[in-house]
Amino acid sequence: MRIGAGKWTGAACLCAAVALTAGAAPAGAVVLAGAAGTGEVAACGPAQLRVSVPEQIPGDPQRGMDKQSWNIVLRNTGTVSCSLRGWPAIMARASNGRAVPLAVHDAAFSNLAAVPERQVILAPGDAAVATAMSADEQPRCTISWTLSVRVPGSGSAVAVPAPHGVFVPCLGGPLALSPFYPLAALERDIKAMSASSVPPPFAASATAEPPACQATTLRASLAAIQRAGGNGFLAVLRLRTAGPPCTLNEVWPTVRLDESGGQRPVAKVFSSAAADRAGRPEITSYVRGSSQRAALTLRPGTSASVAVIAAGAGACHRLTAAELYPGPLALGPAVRVRVPAAVQVCGIPRILPFLPTSPAATALAVTRAALTSVAAAPGDSPAGYVYGTDSGYPFRCHSSVPYLEPKGICSKGTEGKYGAYVGEAGSWANWQGCSTAGLNWLQSNYNAAQANATAGDGLGAAPYWFMAGPGRDPGYNGTTAEATAWGAAQAKQMITQALGNSYSLPYVVEDIENAGAPPDENGWNTIWTGPCTQTTSGSSIPAAVDFATFQGFRNYIQANSAYAPAAYSAGGGGYGSWSGIFGTGFTLRTTAEWTFTSESTNVAFPSGFANPYATALFFANAPGRCQLAWQFSGGNGDINRYGGDYDQINGNNASVTRCE
Repeated sequence: MRIGAGKWTGAACLCAAVALTAGAAPAGAVVLAGAAGTGEVAACGPAQLRVSVPEQIPGDPQRGMDKQSWNIVLRNTGTVSCSLRGWPAIMARASNGRAVPLAVHDAAFSNLAAVPERQVILAPGDAAVATAMSADEQPRCTISWTLSVRVPGSGSAVAVPAPHGVFVPCLGGPLALSPFYPLAALERDIKAMSASSVPPPFAASATAEPPACQATTLRASLAAIQRAGGNGFLAVLRLRTAGPPCTLNEVWPTVRLDESGGQRPVAKVFSSAAADRAGRPEITSYVRGSSQRAALTLRPGTSASVAVIAAGAGACHRLTAAELYPGPLALGPAVRVRVPAAVQVCGIPRILPFLPTSPAATALAVTRAALTSVAAAPGDSPAGYVYGTDSGYPFRCHSSVPYLEPKGICSKGTEGKYGAYVGEAGSWANWQGCSTAGLNWLQSNYNAAQANATAGDGLGAAPYWFMAGPGRDPGYNGTTAEATAWGAAQAKQMITQALGNSYSLPYVVEDIENAGAPPDENGWNTIWTGPCTQTTSGSSIPAAVDFATFQGFRNYIQANSAYAPAAYSAGGGGYGSWSGIFGTGFTLRTTAEWTFTSESTNVAFPSGFANPYATALFFANAPGRCQLAWQFSGGNGDINRYGGDYDQINGNNASVTRCE
């Protein structure tokens, strides 16, 4: 995932530009970067190009899932068209004049798409780019560098300083470099991330979305409450509005139960293909341009069912009331429904998606089936496992359900059903105004994963948030209390602002990674003077303070939403691993884990959590029931031949109660 989690840099493009001397370029396949005349086009001449390394290109995901990407931009400043083809030759020197060890290899992809080698014709004013990709956690890398750039056929190279800004690529070690391609093509690839050839999971509407429902205008009543088999429990509430049309968050109701002994758990998502299909007519995907948001729309005279179940395993408490919240957080005003009978709830309560109230028996039948169903998602090998992808590349295959997992890319074949997608829904850098870069989110992959889940062909999609450590907290004071509040603030931002889709893989993932070498731009191992500054005030953070930030986020999600928390990090002992941030003193027993180690540059689809080249290495002594996913290729900056991120997910551990 490390290719886009951060999307950084400041709002403006602060870059260094220089004149470049270029030689002849070979003829061949041609891509027009802009309008060009007819006839043979000469190679770009010495005075025709300006080269820069921008701090960012708006919308381009630059960091995340342990990878970083950046662009070399070459603009034709002359009066006639010229051409480029192939790959630039690059070298780098640190601020002390020493050579930065780079192992550059020519790639046929960027961070967003396949990029074949072709001649690129630049009309006056047009630009080409070459995209560089590398690990975000390379030992002994440096952010203080000057790049030497030479185009094919040129006898001289030109020095290009590093950009100025909050997030500068850390150079050192292996680096994949794309061939030249038009800047306009990169801009199209950025737009394509939010577009989708796959229809939304629910009926699409381009009409204006009604305002959010308010608790004061909602009315709820208890339609049914039953014991079911042993200590099993189910309740169906009926919900309507006494006001004008309004919408309720996403697809999953937010319900908190009042139980004896002061217990007030929030019912957690129960993902069921049958329930998804039954509830699908109740939900609308409101589409605005390339964005979409799923919501239940209540109108006068209509109603919806809200179903809560508990399987009967675990401690039992008497239920006294249920509180239904109009938003995604179980905080603030709510509609309270008293439970008159003496009903025991045993175990963790679960919530189904909004269900219809007509026919009257539908919601009750679906709820009973959900209570007795056994989660056995179709997958690869062994039973219950599914393949998936994450972030900004690659694209899923096929044009209808069941969508398929690419064997690298779709032109190379497929590897079973497309079982899951995990995309970047939010980033601390964008939230704090440090960046206008894009998120690692592919709308078409999300839509495909959710469609497969509804059809019973996969687990669905989940979101992740690119986390900032306490060292990026503007109120940092070295205390665990402040660090906890900083983590909770990020969780609140994720739930209330970054989500807007339905997620059948019901986890909110904390993407925890540092920059691989000091200083750590994400603030886990380095203290900064502000969220967007380049000035440090400390070079270490106590592990307990780091862990408090993690716990602040995790506990906020667990206590106040229908989703469950999960963590993306790495096993092992390197600077960028879990132990490199938190040390070895903390054990995770109730948080699902997604690891990016050990990984491989070979896209070899695993059986379970192992393939011929690597085996998953989880972190923080996680028990097997909490081992959810493995990014087996593309993680930790080990870039494969396709430039994508590929995952194995254990559907047997996908239930939000599995790791409790």
